Amino acid sequence: MADIADKQSDTTQAKEYRRQARQAKAAFGGTQYELRQHGQWIAQVVDAVDNAEIREQLEIEMENLAGDLPNFVAAIRRILAGERDENILCEQLDLEDSMIIYAILRGIADPQSLEALLGE
Repeated sequence: MADIADKQSDTTQAKEYRRQARQAKAAFGGTQYELRQHGQWIAQVVDAVDNAEIREQLEIEMENLAGDLPNFVAAIRRILAGERDENILCEQLDLEDSMIIYAILRGIADPQSLEALLGE
C-alpha cells in the first residue's frame, strides 16, 4: 500500500501505511523470536548510549555495515545522538531493520525488555 501511495505522490499516506505495517509487525508474536538473533547487538547499542568505550567499539562495527546498510547505520547514529522518535528513525528502513530499531528504543526506555532478547 505504501508503494502505491508513493507512486501516487501521496507521501503522507505512504508514511502512515509504513507506520501501520511497523505496528503490525511489532505486534506479531514471531517478531520477538526473530529479534533474538540480534539480541547481543541490540544490547550493545543500548549500552553504547551511556558508555563511550562501547560506543567506540560499535562505531567500528558500524563502519563495516555502512556500505551495505547505510540507512540502518544512520538510524543507529541518530539514536546515539539522542533521537528517540521511532517514526523518524524508521522512515527509510525495511520492516526487519525497523524492528531492530524498535527493540533498541524499547531497551533504552526499559532495559529489562532486553532480557527476552538475550534469553535471560
